[in-house]
Amino acid sequence: MQVPIYHRSYRHLSTEPADIGRGVVFGLLPDLVVLAGASLILPFHGRWVVALLEWIPIPVTPRIGYWGRLPIVVPDVPSFAPAHSLYPAVVAIAGWVVGLVLLMRLSRLTPARVIGGVASIVSGVSGTFFYFAGERFPYTALDFANVWIRAEFVVWLIIPLLLAIILGTLPLDPAITLLYSTMTLLYAFWFSAIRLTLFLAFFHYAGLIWLPLVYFLGGFLLDFLYIVSYYSMAVSRTTRILRQRREMWRW
Repeated sequence: MQVPIYHRSYRHLSTEPADIGRGVVFGLLPDLVVLAGASLILPFHGRWVVALLEWIPIPVTPRIGYWGRLPIVVPDVPSFAPAHSLYPAVVAIAGWVVGLVLLMRLSRLTPARVIGGVASIVSGVSGTFFYFAGERFPYTALDFANVWIRAEFVVWLIIPLLLAIILGTLPLDPAITLLYSTMTLLYAFWFSAIRLTLFLAFFHYAGLIWLPLVYFLGGFLLDFLYIVSYYSMAVSRTTRILRQRREMWRW
């Protein structure tokens, strides 16, 4: 029987298909819990935000709604849309100036300058719109919270799936995959409620002129960052575990 010739970069890790399947299943268990308890988790998330806003204190009205057959509680706070005033004019001018200064020199661009520049331009566009047609802004704080809760629920479903695929294929104890999947999901739930509370409070005091910027910087961008952070922690833990195991190099 002819022995196949392996490339020198090929690394064999002794992970059996059954172990991979077990790790993926354990990583997906939090997903099943979220799906099974969605009718309780979504209203609890909304009531938690309402309680935090009342504690600040900020006047808030819980709106009961449905997402398909799932009940949701959406917090609604009074907010204002500044129009034809000095406030949006200053935001527009400052946003455009800062954005152009940060992005004009292509040779000096860094990730921080790009994010700051784009965020400033978003503020400039928002300020320009509110100065000329702020009364026609089609969204309210209630609309923002409504979209936020639905989007975050999708993120909660994606997190265990991603970690199950990434960590479940590694030679790890399935309990570790379950641990990191659960930790990331619990942090996502907590951080979502805290962010929504702070953003609604910000809209109440500063106005809806900042809604585009808040969603750009505080929405999926922050979700991506903390998911990558927990993934990095899991990979770091994985390297320490695998370093204690013997591996075979095939040349």
